[in-house]
Amino acid sequence: MSTDNDILEIYRSAGQLQEKYIFYIVALCVSAIGFSVYCTIDKPLHYTHIPLGIAVLLWGTSIFSGLNYIKWAIEIKRTNYQKLDVMSDSQLMRQVSFQSIIDILDKKEKSFSNKLQIYFPLQEYSFYSGVVFFIIWHIIEMSFIK
Repeated sequence: MSTDNDILEIYRSAGQLQEKYIFYIVALCVSAIGFSVYCTIDKPLHYTHIPLGIAVLLWGTSIFSGLNYIKWAIEIKRTNYQKLDVMSDSQLMRQVSFQSIIDILDKKEKSFSNKLQIYFPLQEYSFYSGVVFFIIWHIIEMSFIK
């Protein structure tokens, strides 16, 4: 039978894996943008670069989404710490309505969680869409080389 510590450890490791995954996608996007710039450094601007421009915008969106996800995940952890701090302070519990503080922190946490549910899928969608547009650009470039 699992203990509370085992469950907490599983929760922590899952969160760490997700954060590593997000940072990995951010790093891939930054690299992809750099590679795109490198590929076009000596080329004049041409209408065939439109798919590449879309890919770079999508990768930028992915970076923005991933970093915002991390920001809001940190805020959730901070809110959870505040809840634990309130629950452990018996003097505070006698002075103010304990439940009202917990309710405020729960609403704050739910708001942050809703933001996480937006940014994580947006990061993935933007990254993979950028890859597709990069491939389209590359195929167009290859077809124009004669």
